[in-house]
Amino acid sequence: MSPTRAFSSTERAPLAVVLGLSPTGLYAARELAAAGAQVLGVDREVQCGQYSRALGGGVWRAAGDADLARRLQALAVESDTRPYLLPSNDHYIEFLLDHYPALAEHCDLSAGYAGAARRFLDKQQFSTLCRDAGMPTPGTWSAADRNNLLDLANTPTYPCILKPTLIHRAKSAMRGRKVIVLESAQALAALARQLPEDCGGWLLQEIVPGAESEIALVAGYAGNEPLEFTARKLRQYPPGFGSAATAISAPLPELAQLTREFVQATGYRGMYGAEYKLDPRDGQYKLIEINPRPTLWFQLSNSAGVYLASHALAQDTQGGEPAYNRQMDDVVWRYWLKDTFSAGYYRWRGDRGVFPAPDLSAARQPWARCWAVYQRDDPAPALLEWTIYLRKALGRLLR
Repeated sequence: MSPTRAFSSTERAPLAVVLGLSPTGLYAARELAAAGAQVLGVDREVQCGQYSRALGGGVWRAAGDADLARRLQALAVESDTRPYLLPSNDHYIEFLLDHYPALAEHCDLSAGYAGAARRFLDKQQFSTLCRDAGMPTPGTWSAADRNNLLDLANTPTYPCILKPTLIHRAKSAMRGRKVIVLESAQALAALARQLPEDCGGWLLQEIVPGAESEIALVAGYAGNEPLEFTARKLRQYPPGFGSAATAISAPLPELAQLTREFVQATGYRGMYGAEYKLDPRDGQYKLIEINPRPTLWFQLSNSAGVYLASHALAQDTQGGEPAYNRQMDDVVWRYWLKDTFSAGYYRWRGDRGVFPAPDLSAARQPWARCWAVYQRDDPAPALLEWTIYLRKALGRLLR
């Protein structure tokens, strides 16, 4: 499903620059192109999105961030237009935050990247933000660096999870994981001594019990004309603690309103994706995270009729028509490669996991299906994705 063209054929097509070409950036590129924008893709490494037909404006292989900032400013001058910048990963959020004044002079981008996005990007700042606003969250304890982790060893109840405050800076230490499960204070002490010193701060967080199918999702745009979309995770990768692998659109109006009010109160403007988990101990949804950008499963919102990227483009550039489509429920999204692994894990693991197997009954008779990478009229990214994962797997084995 494609959005209504936000810009008419008589208007000059806007130039949209998608920063990051993983499946998240691929979603954004496809939606923006369908809305009538000319889309340029940027990334630091090979990603599946770089061969998409949606990238009519070409692909840049970014070198350093300072050089990228200069190239974007030069692009604006040479093309006599204001490119619209949309980040699809945390590295490029930090890039926009660090270069906002210079970029905003020549480019259009969400006002949240002037500074407010940092409070979502940094998990320690986000924890403080939630506490001050009275948002229900899992118990969280912060450490400025790996040495301070040892001081917290006897504070949480085990098992608990450990995660970096800035995950994109700690990828080498995480080895593909979003969090590390710790079974004891002794395990924490042993791990702390092995962590790199340049990863920044760390958080210890309480584990919310229950299957991952109890995770609720809110996608949105915060601004003068807010827009939301809601869904449920059904399975994720890595199993237990990870990104969505299967999700389904579902009505969650109370969570949509709660998230909108919270995000607006922080002063953030732009696209965001929020994640909650239902805690069976008190019946409350606990806020896990908010990403100030589109996230991996946002293709589901597009396929269910809510066009957040094109809405953001229209709002942030003050041009075109915003999208106010009503979402269709019971649309199932699947990231085939990752979900196949997670399905096998739950089939063969027995009772050795942290959580029970998720409930996938809602996905058995969906209204429609969509995919994280594959599209019939744009098949190249799905073909490239296989080679990328094989390369990553071999790289981890050889470390």
